[in-house]
Amino acid sequence: MRSDLRKIEIDLIEREEEFIEYLDVNDLTIKSYTNGINSFISFLENNNIKYPTRTHFKAFREELKENMSINTVNSYMTAIRRFFKYLELNGIYNDITKDVKGLKYSNVPKTQVLDEKLCKEIYNNLFDLREKCLFSLALTTGLRANELANAKIENIKNYNGEIVLFVKCKKRDDENEYVKLSNKVFEDIKNYIGNRTSGYIFISTSNNNKNKGVTNKTIRVIIKDILKRFGIEQDWVSCHTIRRTCATLLYENGQSVYDIQQVLHQKSGQTTVRYINQITRNHNKSEYILSNIVLGEE
Repeated sequence: MRSDLRKIEIDLIEREEEFIEYLDVNDLTIKSYTNGINSFISFLENNNIKYPTRTHFKAFREELKENMSINTVNSYMTAIRRFFKYLELNGIYNDITKDVKGLKYSNVPKTQVLDEKLCKEIYNNLFDLREKCLFSLALTTGLRANELANAKIENIKNYNGEIVLFVKCKKRDDENEYVKLSNKVFEDIKNYIGNRTSGYIFISTSNNNKNKGVTNKTIRVIIKDILKRFGIEQDWVSCHTIRRTCATLLYENGQSVYDIQQVLHQKSGQTTVRYINQITRNHNKSEYILSNIVLGEE
């Protein structure tokens, strides 16, 4: 019976709506899944494919590779895997995604990071209170753009004798994770928020949203604008550059991979290793050592 399921022509759009209703995930995940599945449906329509197979799914992956990042491709593939697993479990269509591998990341990231000297120069020359607060908090804690945007004043607390900021981290439903605030960062926050005692730390200055919390996009724009003013406007520059810089500077100053993993709230140590692998590779002089030993090169 299973082998005959793929011979049945189905309305994928209708089944997608059923699948989305079936999911028990947050709105952000629903949006991601919808984008991935719709992209696959468009691929099938553009190629006049009525009965998708494993071969078509692999061809779709190869097409995505041409224009999208590894992260986006894998995200789309995850959505389609769950969709077809749902279809098979309900006796609607065979799971054509079985054993089709996603894309693998290189251990050496394409993005670069800021060095310690440049970070000091930027910090010491920021005079806008919001920018200075954002830069110091992002750099010393490695918080993501959405975590910075959602950071709240009332979540700054004295915890075990230290000043910490409780945050809602990626793929968490609560605010039980925290980052520690140094005296300098805490001072920057106090200088920026002034007399405000609650609400979002970072608020909008636009006329339409004045004093409301900023969006993730605004956080990214502010960071990129800061870096651009200091001559850093290469293609690799993003808000995530600051997060990677945080990991890199910590590693260069003696912190272990496990320590950095805790700061960045990453589930996998392998993700942390990818963040700092470029540094370890730069410091690795093995080729020169062996050349000197064998070839006598100094």
